[in-house]
Amino acid sequence: MKLTNAIKRYSFIAFSFLTWSACHYQSKESFIVGQWQYQKIEGLKNPVEIGLEDYFILDSAHNFNYQIKSLNKQMKGQWRLSNDTLVLHYLPEDTIRYFKINILSKYTLDLNEGKVNFVLSKK
Repeated sequence: MKLTNAIKRYSFIAFSFLTWSACHYQSKESFIVGQWQYQKIEGLKNPVEIGLEDYFILDSAHNFNYQIKSLNKQMKGQWRLSNDTLVLHYLPEDTIRYFKINILSKYTLDLNEGKVNFVLSKK
């Protein structure tokens, strides 16, 4: 059975697209690693004032640290991804928190912990 030129062309295009997709795939981890700037925190009883000195860093060695000056918080620990959840294990405390990832893109991170929503942008 001979393949027509049209079938050959579509097969080549499909193969090229799949190859390109495989080569350009970026994992969630590659998007989430970096220095993030808080944009807003919603859902707490009292509004949170966000300043330029507030940050949230997730490094490639799976360490995190963040600061929110208005809440007098400066925390650190280790992080991991579990499907669509960012898991933070605080050190030296033995606290673990789970944040559902609503949006993760090159420049946006939107997390949810219970009724509290955290919106961040990449610096």
